[in-house]
Amino acid sequence: MTKNWLKPPIELRRKYKDAEHRGKVRELPCLACEAEDLHQIYPSLGHHKMGEGGGGKVSDLLMMTLCSLHHNGEFVRDEDKDKVSTWSIHQSNLKNWEKRWGTQDNLIKKTNKKIKNND
Repeated sequence: MTKNWLKPPIELRRKYKDAEHRGKVRELPCLACEAEDLHQIYPSLGHHKMGEGGGGKVSDLLMMTLCSLHHNGEFVRDEDKDKVSTWSIHQSNLKNWEKRWGTQDNLIKKTNKKIKNND
């Protein structure tokens, strides 16, 4: 029997769900706010890595913590509306967003490290 080396572990496959992990991600502070020493005023959300999964949702273990401004611009105060197009990962050019705030992979690693340190 041959082993399929191309398949990722079950935890990293598309649609893998982990409600406990999602909850822990949402309890953390926004990594983009933290990167620029901004006072976070919006609630934290979990962002699933984009560009993986062929249009389907990726594993819950491939999440990072972002506030609603840096995630999708929801719940934004009127005075912050002009920032949404460049600060929101879902409303800006991903390459430009990652240049400013960090790559998704690095932010996912930071998120998982913070969760591990809190356990």
